[in-house]
Amino acid sequence: MIFYILVVVALILMVPASKYTVSADPLAFALGYVHAPYDLYFIVTIGALIATTSATLAMIMTSSRILYQIGENKLLPKLFRKFNSKKDVSVNGVIISSMIGIVMLFSGNVYIIAAISNFGLLLSYLVSSFAVIHFRRIKNLEHLKHRYIHILL
Repeated sequence: MIFYILVVVALILMVPASKYTVSADPLAFALGYVHAPYDLYFIVTIGALIATTSATLAMIMTSSRILYQIGENKLLPKLFRKFNSKKDVSVNGVIISSMIGIVMLFSGNVYIIAAISNFGLLLSYLVSSFAVIHFRRIKNLEHLKHRYIHILL
């Protein structure tokens, strides 16, 4: 998350925010705007392609588990809690995430698919970070509660 924030700050420092439009590759736009060397532009473009592919694969591989876990936390209907322990797979999570993937294939625009994939990955990182903070806070509160009970006894 920190890396993404640093990239956004660098982009805003390179190009005024008013110059940006909806773009599939704002980093390449910024490099073109400041007339960066072609080699740097090429490396960044390849890096963006690899990052988008990585984000897409990560979302494909983890989406069923994420749906299952949200269902286990009772934030989604019971339908999402079906789990095949023999094959170690969330059955309905795989079906639902596959259906979402098929719908995305027919969106007709690779940029939309990449944007949704990157957004999904960043959102899952953000939610995971907040969940860790929340559960650590609860753990610390329980630890303090037990500590004060022992002191009082």
